[in-house]
Amino acid sequence: MKQNLYDPLVYSVKVGCMKFRLRTGFCRVLQCYQVLSDSSLYDYEKLDLCLFILIRNRAALRFLSQKRRVELYEAVFKNFVDTGAQKTDGPRTFDFEQDAAYIYAGFWQCYGIDLFGKDRELHWWKFVQLFGGLSDDTRIMQIISIRARPIPMPTKYNAEERRNLARLKALYRIKYTQEEQEEQYAKGLRSMVLMLEGLAK
Repeated sequence: MKQNLYDPLVYSVKVGCMKFRLRTGFCRVLQCYQVLSDSSLYDYEKLDLCLFILIRNRAALRFLSQKRRVELYEAVFKNFVDTGAQKTDGPRTFDFEQDAAYIYAGFWQCYGIDLFGKDRELHWWKFVQLFGGLSDDTRIMQIISIRARPIPMPTKYNAEERRNLARLKALYRIKYTQEEQEEQYAKGLRSMVLMLEGLAK
C-alpha cells in the first residue's frame, strides 16, 4: 500500500517475465471481496474470478499454468489489493456492501467525488486513503463510531446514555452471514476456553 507521496501508484504486476496490467478501480477490488466471501465457490473458482476481474489483458490468463495463476493472484493481492491494515479480533465497524450508500454520501460530502458515476474507476489506493480521511461529521464515520464505542458500565447516572447507544448499535448493526456468525461464535468459544485456562493456572 502506498505510504508516501513520491512513489507512483501501482497499475501492473510482474510474474516471471510477464507483465500484467491491472484494472485498478476500487469497485473491482470490492467485487473481489464479494467473490472471496462467497461460500458457494471453490477456492480455485474464487482465484480465477478475481484474476478475471482485476487483470486487464485477460486473454493472457489462458496460457498460464495453475501454478502461475496462483503466483499471479498472490502478486496482485500483495502488491495492489492489500492495504497493509492490521487485522483486529474485534467486531467489524463497517461493511463496503451494507454501508455503500453512507460511504457514497461521505465521499460526495467531503470531496465532491461521485463513486457511482464519473469517479467509479477511482484507484483503489486513493479510495482507501480518502476513506480513512473522511471527516467525523459524515454519516459513515458517525456510524463507525457508534459500532466501535463500547456500552459503558452501568451507573446511577448513565441509564439514558446506555439505552440510546444500545438502540443506535441495534439500528446500525452489521448483518453477518451464517458463515460469519459461526466464525464469531467459534472465536467466542476460543476466548472463553483461554480465559478458563488462565483462571485454572
